[in-house]
Amino acid sequence: MAVSTTPGTRWGAWTNLGGALFSPPAPVLTADHRVRVFVRGAANSLWSRAQNRDTTWGAWLRHEGVQVAGVPCPLRGRDGRHRIFHRTPGGGLAVLTQSTPHSAVYGPPRVLVERIGGDPAAVLGADGRAQVFFRGADGALWWSRGQGLAAEEYTRPAPLGGEPDTTPSPVLDASGRITVAVRDGGGVLRTLTQKTENSGSWESWRRHTADVTGRPVAVLDAAGRVCVFHRGADGSLRRIGQTDDHQGFHPCATLPGAVLGDPAAALGQDGRLQVFAQGTDGELWRSAQTDAGSTAWTDWTSLAGAAVDCAAVAGARNLIHVLGRGPGGAEGDRHLRCLAERWT
Repeated sequence: MAVSTTPGTRWGAWTNLGGALFSPPAPVLTADHRVRVFVRGAANSLWSRAQNRDTTWGAWLRHEGVQVAGVPCPLRGRDGRHRIFHRTPGGGLAVLTQSTPHSAVYGPPRVLVERIGGDPAAVLGADGRAQVFFRGADGALWWSRGQGLAAEEYTRPAPLGGEPDTTPSPVLDASGRITVAVRDGGGVLRTLTQKTENSGSWESWRRHTADVTGRPVAVLDAAGRVCVFHRGADGSLRRIGQTDDHQGFHPCATLPGAVLGDPAAALGQDGRLQVFAQGTDGELWRSAQTDAGSTAWTDWTSLAGAAVDCAAVAGARNLIHVLGRGPGGAEGDRHLRCLAERWT
């Protein structure tokens, strides 16, 4: 069966980008919408690699003097510069800030919190300020945000409660409010939403469904509604979608079939959400909404290659790129792999 994709495009061949990944890849867009991907390398080093303007890839860049633990979290600000939030080997939260858009020069890491309990995740708020979420040393969800669009000052971290046991997944919906999705210590999917845009006040935690394994991933559909994908204990891929008024969520629905590992998702150029997951055969598989905003999804189709710990991002002209690590635990299988949509 031919793999369905955005009309007018096709999936290219898998590209081996080399490197030695010791974390899942963390992609972000540059100011001109090229993909740059950050990874943790050997000895807790931080590396990145970016697309050239002709869609080829530049050389690997080692960020000298930077030590990371876990998975780095890059965020592009409204000023076009990257901020890379990361957990330090000593257990703190630090941020690395790009000097200018597209530059290979970054300032020294700045420690924001001395001790945290998990990897950070970041998103821009409605006013463009960076917002970073993380599990605290006490097991609760904590939050800090930038005090300006360009100034590198951040608010004192504040607790948001809950008991997440995965990296949070925050997203800004079309109402201007941030929603954060987590799995709690009991395997329950929960979300937390701001009361109003740019607010420091939050609604109560919502409980959605139990028997969740792995990290949920929150993305936006074409209407700016939150959609959260997660894997069930039975291996099924599930999703919850935000209501049209952004005030609640529809009941959990299941996509047929079984998957391994955490899903990745991105919004295609034609307005359809696409979700990617490793199948039980080890191959990477894909499903998409049948139409923009639809609750119906296509059958799973194989992308004819194996990759684990995948992330998906829509790059230039909203063509989707899927990035992952080669399967297996051997050094040769730690290479970064990329699969991208291309124009026919």
